[in-house]
Amino acid sequence: DGKGIDFSADASPAAGMTDEILDDYEEGTFTATAVCSTSGTITLNGSVNLCSYIKIGRLVTVYGEIVVLSVSSPVGSLTIEGLPFTSETSSERNKRSAASFRAGNFNASIGSNPNGMIIGAESKIRVYRFDGTTTQGDLAGYCQTNTDITFSCTYEATD
Repeated sequence: DGKGIDFSADASPAAGMTDEILDDYEEGTFTATAVCSTSGTITLNGSVNLCSYIKIGRLVTVYGEIVVLSVSSPVGSLTIEGLPFTSETSSERNKRSAASFRAGNFNASIGSNPNGMIIGAESKIRVYRFDGTTTQGDLAGYCQTNTDITFSCTYEATD
C-alpha cells in the first residue's frame, strides 16, 4: 500500500535500482512433501516435518528438516515441495538458487551426498547428486525409512 521503510535518503543508489521501499516482511511455517516424479510415494514423518521461512521484500529463506516415515516403490526424480512462495523467473535471467543440504540414511548405493536447487517459476527444491561425471536426478528410489534431509535455501520470490 505504498508504506514501508523508505531508503531513498541513500545518496548513492546502485545502477539499475528500481525501488527503495521495503514494504514486506513475513515469518511463518510450511509443511513440505517429498514427491516422486514417475511413480510411488514417499510419506514423511509429520512430527518432524515442520519447516520455516522468512520473507524480506522479495527475498525468501526457507529452512527445515524432513524425515521419511515410509516409502512405496518410489521411482524418478525427487522434489521437496510446498515452499511458501514461487521463485522468480524472467526473460533476462534464469533464476536458480542452490539449496544447502545435510542428508542422511539414503540407500547406501546412492554414492555421493545429494544437493538441491530451486529453478525459476517453481515452489519446490529439486534434489540432485553429482557422481563425479554427470548430475543425476533420479533419486527417489534411494529414499528409505528414516532418510532425512535438513535444508536451507534463499531465493527471490515473484511477489
